[in-house]
Amino acid sequence: MTCDIPLDVPDFGKIMYALRSHGWEGVQAEAENQARKLIVSGGLDLPAEEVLRRSVFSEAIGAAEVFFRDGCIYYAQLVNPTTPRVSISDFDDLMYAVSSTRRRVQGRSEDRKVFEIGLVSNGDGDLTGKLKILAEAIERAAADSLDGRRVRHFNFLWTDREPQRSRLEGLKERFAGEGIELGIAQPVMNPVKEEAAAVLENDGNRALLLELKNAVFAREADVLARRGNKQEETKESLELLKKSGLVKSEHLLQCKKTSALLIRVDSLEELKVPAVAQLSCAGCSRKFADELTSEGYSVSALGRELSNGSHWMTLWVTRRLVEAGIPLGSIAWNLEESGEEVDIMVDFMGELWLIELKDREFGAGDAHPFNYRTVRYRSNRSFIISTDKVSPDAKKVFAELSRAAPNRRVGQSQPVYIEGLDKTATKFREEVRRLSTVRANTLLRIPEMLTGYNLSAALR
Repeated sequence: MTCDIPLDVPDFGKIMYALRSHGWEGVQAEAENQARKLIVSGGLDLPAEEVLRRSVFSEAIGAAEVFFRDGCIYYAQLVNPTTPRVSISDFDDLMYAVSSTRRRVQGRSEDRKVFEIGLVSNGDGDLTGKLKILAEAIERAAADSLDGRRVRHFNFLWTDREPQRSRLEGLKERFAGEGIELGIAQPVMNPVKEEAAAVLENDGNRALLLELKNAVFAREADVLARRGNKQEETKESLELLKKSGLVKSEHLLQCKKTSALLIRVDSLEELKVPAVAQLSCAGCSRKFADELTSEGYSVSALGRELSNGSHWMTLWVTRRLVEAGIPLGSIAWNLEESGEEVDIMVDFMGELWLIELKDREFGAGDAHPFNYRTVRYRSNRSFIISTDKVSPDAKKVFAELSRAAPNRRVGQSQPVYIEGLDKTATKFREEVRRLSTVRANTLLRIPEMLTGYNLSAALR
């Protein structure tokens, strides 16, 4: 969060030092306190305030404080908003920041610095509430340490730091400039559909559904007969498909003499209605009530919806993304542009991901179109998720394309291959952890640079 109040670096230092009496012991303030004690105990008559004052170059950049508390890393910083977020090891960038601000050292009041606080945590608890506790302590510390005539005019209005610009919105604007309208669907999750998609994660269940879909209708006896020694597994699959609403059970009425199909109904009760039961078969003259009945199956409306275009896979993968920590609002489905389509796009923490789904092997013929889309949409990361595998020829295509374009962004050159659904959740968790760590390191770079402490190691 940021707060727009007129402070300079010495003011910041006074507030951080005063925070000690409010239960917030910062590493810099504690070091300063120890330094004061050492000056006195060393028997030296020194002006501690002047000795401990930061160098003119340091003040030009700003100041920062770090707190280790409640299992979190908190930071407070007062810096020029144009200060690059470099690590302490990036000496050249640091020197550039110093030299570019040196000419403004004497006129710091004209170069307003921004007061920012934040925290990095493993995600447990009310993080916003924790940060507000620090904000309130800072307000009290300012009242304790600064001239009251100044403080009473401070407007401690803490606001969320400006979020990173949406990559998807930027994509829409860029294409709009080319006169192209992108079609992007927002995810619509439904517990019933998600439960059904989970059933189709199993290869056997999915194969049986597609078989019934192609057959339009199939008797249970015929389905089981084609399964040989796997009849028990097939019965279990049928039961799961019925329970999840992917297939519906129907009853077939057949002529005893010719086996000809007479009628198909949802329930045997419909055949007991007198108006139907007394009808005569055209082949053998028997009443319908005396003819053969057998149970069969057909794909339901839900089954057709989820199997068309492997929509079940879109639902299933989206759920894995959300479970990995990506908000549903950061996910988009079925981006369409000039005949090209991307199954899933993710706009998260400043990165744009493209995800290709294949309920079959991903072959060499799929590689070039997907590579074109990753370049066209300037993705940071691309994923290929196959229920089977990514063929060696397809991987060879991506490797050759990567060698031909050595200047492409890190992480973009070749897709992440996820072969088999069982690896999907783990891979997404790894990617979210990677991206979260990058984001946290970026936030802590200025505090790390200004304090000199290895906060990257603290994150690890």
